[in-house]
Amino acid sequence: MHPLVRAAAAALAALAASTAGAHATLVASSPANGQALDAPPIEIRLTFNEPVEPRYARVKLVSADKKYFDADRAHADKVDPNSVVMSVPVLRKGTWRAVWTAAGGDGHKTHGDFTFTVK
Repeated sequence: MHPLVRAAAAALAALAASTAGAHATLVASSPANGQALDAPPIEIRLTFNEPVEPRYARVKLVSADKKYFDADRAHADKVDPNSVVMSVPVLRKGTWRAVWTAAGGDGHKTHGDFTFTVK
């Protein structure tokens, strides 16, 4: 293989590897996915593999009967720079779906959801 072709292939592989991990990935939440709570949560905490911009983090809570409630504006956790925290309204008993969006420092948006139950 020609040295220039080999160098170009190596550079392309390095670029692909660096952009593949460019998006913030949710690594934990509180409440946790599938968790059953004895009392309603007062906040939602999202923890990512890298810091996210709190101004771009959002959580919408969806009840089993499809009613939507927005969590308050996110703020950065003072102890963990990879976490954002949002206060939530008082939730009634039942299963809830938390639909979230966030963006890392690079501006790339990521999203997902998880469920929890208030007993």
